[in-house]
Amino acid sequence: MMDAFFSGHAAWFSTLALLGTLIFLLRLAMLLLGSHGLHLGDHSVGHADSHSHHADSGEAFRLLTLEGIMAFFMGIGWGGLAAFKSDFGLGWSLFVGLGCGLAMLWLQALLLQSMYRLQASGNISIQDALGVHGVVYVSIPGAKRGKGQVTLIVNQKQRQFNAITPGDDLPSQTRIRVIGVNDDNTVTVQQAG
Repeated sequence: MMDAFFSGHAAWFSTLALLGTLIFLLRLAMLLLGSHGLHLGDHSVGHADSHSHHADSGEAFRLLTLEGIMAFFMGIGWGGLAAFKSDFGLGWSLFVGLGCGLAMLWLQALLLQSMYRLQASGNISIQDALGVHGVVYVSIPGAKRGKGQVTLIVNQKQRQFNAITPGDDLPSQTRIRVIGVNDDNTVTVQQAG
């Protein structure tokens, strides 16, 4: 078995294949165990701002990440080894290995781009709450004397907001409507009529 992997020129392909696979398995184990101590996949080679956690579709095609290099090594190693063991000769095996490595790199970039498209912001703009009907969750003192909380459905998501009211006290479970949005991220509400 060892002769099949490490005899002659097969050792070059086997070394790349095993190195790429080992790093892949280590990275997978770290992700599964929730290890955030080593951020190997968060840094790209030659990228000046490696601490940015905001990704766009252009960033998905950065190929010189640890995962990209790992995919390339696995592709060139396993593809080249398979071709070499199929008696393609060293030149053709290297060509097949490079093709497999580039294909793995392209596939990895395509998968990353697809994953980045799935990202969505969970943030809701408080401006979207204007005019929305809801329910008082925590009683709101009248005449803007203090804050309470309201539960609103904004953009099909239930959220709670701190609220004030210019009118009378609003007890819990009172139906309300948002009539204003304030600079301190509170909403102004009145009883829905």
